[in-house]
Amino acid sequence: MVPFPPGGVQPAVDARQMERAAALVRQYAAPVDATEPAAELKARLRSLIRRLGSQRYAQREAASTELIRIGPAALGALRAISDSGDLEVAARAWSAVAAIESRTRRPLVDRLKQLGLAAVMALNQQMSAAQGALAAAEEAASQAEWAGDAKSLAAARAARSAAGTRLRLLVRLSGQIALPTSIPVPKSGMATRYGIRPMVQMPLRRRG
Repeated sequence: MVPFPPGGVQPAVDARQMERAAALVRQYAAPVDATEPAAELKARLRSLIRRLGSQRYAQREAASTELIRIGPAALGALRAISDSGDLEVAARAWSAVAAIESRTRRPLVDRLKQLGLAAVMALNQQMSAAQGALAAAEEAASQAEWAGDAKSLAAARAARSAAGTRLRLLVRLSGQIALPTSIPVPKSGMATRYGIRPMVQMPLRRRG
């Protein structure tokens, strides 16, 4: 929660700014979609993907750099090999995906910073909702496992994974916003599992 001034008075925030901030936070936490590569790029992508497993380090590095440069059009190919049996290929694929997603989300962070307190308030609201969703999914998974309901257990685990991913993204975003905010610790072992620390205080940054 945002630490408001003494006396419990919540600062006034323009409703339109809150709506814009909430939409931007949702967009930040949403999966980054892969774009369809142009026909002439597909052969290039196949070649670069093969070079991730090259015997030569320089070729592997060059392929990783080029795939990141290509951006969202490379995401489909990279995600397809992210569970490769070759550990280095899988690691390079995951690293490239993370770099592309981070670069794609960067303009959203810049726009949220411009919204100031509205961005922090919107983030806190959605972080609280994400923690609730994660706790509910954890509980549903436990109940399904106890009941021996394989179908419900699979659904609960999928929901838990999605909620955990969303919460991790929101925690990451909280470290990039310029105003102070704090993150309450969720139940059980989720704090450790999802990288959440108690009452993380973000420093004020000077403007201008």
